Amino acid sequence: MSFWKWSRTAANNATADGSINWAEGQAPSTVNDSAHAMMAAASKYRDDVAGTIATAGSGTAYTLASFQVFDTLAHMDGAMIAFTAHAGNAGACTLNVDGLGAKPLRSAPATELLAGMLVAGTPYAATYYHIIMCRASGSCGG
Repeated sequence: MSFWKWSRTAANNATADGSINWAEGQAPSTVNDSAHAMMAAASKYRDDVAGTIATAGSGTAYTLASFQVFDTLAHMDGAMIAFTAHAGNAGACTLNVDGLGAKPLRSAPATELLAGMLVAGTPYAATYYHIIMCRASGSCGG
């Protein structure tokens, strides 16, 4: 029950999230549980962007656990995560969300952070873009 599982195409959401049952003709007794599951998903998103998630790790390799618990980097595509740095950065650094792999934390494309740009106790927001590069041969890789 997380937003990243949901589709912008309504018809694709019939089975997108097993905790939510808005099936045609559903039993009245399931309406309450479905509404609560949607509220929980919205709360996870709210908390992921609130800036209260504290990082762990080091000043060059930050880690954090999201409330939505992403299962792949592709599912994180376009997701914003707000966090509070537990330590200032010592220079170029990475962020590893939900154990999916450390990715560079940058201030702009191809622009590494300089030492001291992240200050301990300060909230920041990062957006992940999953870019798949396709070669002229037609093979693609992440």
